Amino acid sequence: MNNISTISPPQLRAYSRSQLSLIRKTIAKDCNNEEFDLFIEICKHQGLDPFKKQIYAFVFKKIRKTKDDATGQWTEVTDRTLTPVTSIDGYRAKAARQRDYRPSDSEPDFEIDKDAIDPKRNPHGIVKCRVVVYQFGPDRQWYPIVGVARWEEMAPIVEGGDWVNNKFQGNGEFTLDPKKPNWRKMDFIMLAKCAEANALRKGWPEEFSGLYISEEIDRMSSDQSATEAAEQFEADERIKRIAGPSAIPMVLNFTDGIQLMPAGQVVDKV
Repeated sequence: MNNISTISPPQLRAYSRSQLSLIRKTIAKDCNNEEFDLFIEICKHQGLDPFKKQIYAFVFKKIRKTKDDATGQWTEVTDRTLTPVTSIDGYRAKAARQRDYRPSDSEPDFEIDKDAIDPKRNPHGIVKCRVVVYQFGPDRQWYPIVGVARWEEMAPIVEGGDWVNNKFQGNGEFTLDPKKPNWRKMDFIMLAKCAEANALRKGWPEEFSGLYISEEIDRMSSDQSATEAAEQFEADERIKRIAGPSAIPMVLNFTDGIQLMPAGQVVDKV
């Protein structure tokens, strides 16, 4: 390619009244008035088309109790969070507009561990997926941008149990969320999408900041807000960095830095 340059953003699309009505009744049916207005503006400014299934409107709800200081009575309040979710096709369309993006010509690279196979939580023992995309640099060379997604961080694993008196009581048995069957039927594809999204955000942060694909938020439960899910993810990351309950931080190779190693593998690795 002889001439690589960033093109101007797409023109804001104007929707007709009938189109707005259709979006409201289908793609954004969970939105209230303010959320729907915001979602349409996001679609316009991001240049993503909900009719092409490039972007969706997810509304997360959480019920909390609040106490009235005057009366002392407790009431339930529902907090709502609109989360625009982009499909992987929407990600690719935005990347292609930049004119300095090239997809990889090789398939995603998966790390498999037979010891990680769990019929309920990880049928194929997938550890992580690595996807490479390419970005054209100012020196007119293509540079690889690597995105990695780990199964333990992305797979929607939930605890079984029952609701008793409006409270969930878990039974300690964890499995892939049955409401998201694609993670069992197409587990390789689902994790590869997450890795590709990470690569695109790394290479084009201005374009993809704040946009997530549906596979990345499948782990969010219906009663958890996007903010809480993000805070939980950051807490999990901190725990992993300082060592989990069954992991030991070690430095075996200075080029790799600190690694968390399962206690049962320390002797073999050393």
